[in-house]
Amino acid sequence: MKRTLKILIAAATLCAIGFTSVSCALLEPIDAVDLMDGYKSAGFKASDEVASPEAVDFALSLLREVSGEGNTVISPFSVLSATALLANGAGGETLSEIEGSIGMKLGKLNEYLPSYTASLPSAKNAEFKTANSIWFRDDGSLYVEPKFLQTNADLYGADAFSAPFDGGTLRDINRWISDKTDGVIDKMLDEIFPDTVSYLVNAVLFDAEWEKEFEESSVFDEKFTNASGAKETVSFMHDSEGRGFKLDGAVGLVRLYAGRAYEFAAILPDEGTSPEKYAEKLDGKTLTAALSGTLECAITAIPEFSIEFESELADALKSLGMRSAFDAEKADFSALGHSDIGNLFVSRVIHKAKIEVNEHGTKASASTIYGVAAGTAADVIVEKLEVCLTRPFIFFICDSATHTPIFCGIVNSVAEAG
Repeated sequence: MKRTLKILIAAATLCAIGFTSVSCALLEPIDAVDLMDGYKSAGFKASDEVASPEAVDFALSLLREVSGEGNTVISPFSVLSATALLANGAGGETLSEIEGSIGMKLGKLNEYLPSYTASLPSAKNAEFKTANSIWFRDDGSLYVEPKFLQTNADLYGADAFSAPFDGGTLRDINRWISDKTDGVIDKMLDEIFPDTVSYLVNAVLFDAEWEKEFEESSVFDEKFTNASGAKETVSFMHDSEGRGFKLDGAVGLVRLYAGRAYEFAAILPDEGTSPEKYAEKLDGKTLTAALSGTLECAITAIPEFSIEFESELADALKSLGMRSAFDAEKADFSALGHSDIGNLFVSRVIHKAKIEVNEHGTKASASTIYGVAAGTAADVIVEKLEVCLTRPFIFFICDSATHTPIFCGIVNSVAEAG
């Protein structure tokens, strides 16, 4: 009889700026046994190079794969962080395909991502936190490679717990995620299936205020033309001294968060071109060049919006080249461990994200879950650019230093988003 092992990699993100590793005591104690007792993290040597064109390309590729007719918001940082935990347990063709799907070898990923994460600052009005944990069923059905635990502890600060995977464990995992995301993701799991033996969890918190808050007089109702052509009334945040840029077939804007470590960016395609269609030709080099180049003084208008989005990422990741990981016969996760039940393979990948953009700033959260089964088979310009997001657009939340998207998405309807 076929049984399954599910390894969950969850990443939750709240809009904030600044990096802090969240490897600390929970607000409420948990009952699980700490498997890292006695393990001492060796840490890692931070790289001076924290920019990665591959990470930007991965963000855009993933957005293209998951976007549809409705609103979309994802956290590429969340998915990449989750995939890094998984990749450290993969080998052979499975690892090669994971590397191909994200555009970088495991060695480069393990050098880049911890260094990039550590480079992200944190401040009172611009906060960024991340944490990782790994959970195992304590019935002895899964043997975990010590090197897998040590690598993820050294590079990603991952804690590890052994638990009976009962109702108490369900409560503990949800509580852990809720604590690390300040309650934004308060219930990640509805149940633990009898055949689930492991969860890998990454949590991210991001919460930031605008550098320049919008004046009350600059926020007023205006019409947004949604993807179907209907008019929707929503509050728009106007700025006559904004910053914008031009692209082939589109215009864009950039607005800084407090501390200037992070930025909100949006791309408005020319009328007649949908954001999804425009995203097909947008690459990382073009996006990075636009955000890092000279910005024009612009008249801008941003609609207040909030989006919740959930997607099954298995098909998207397969399209990006991660195929054998989902094959019960071909998957190779021997570097993670082995199960008495059968071969380990990815059975499911779920991504959930939330974002809220208003006159005060931005809040966003995201969660990525990998299920692994065991079984068989600002310069002033004379003429000001106008960038008013009154129709469907693409948006990004990036760090200001490398312009790597932490969140990205498409707004096709503000009525749906609200």
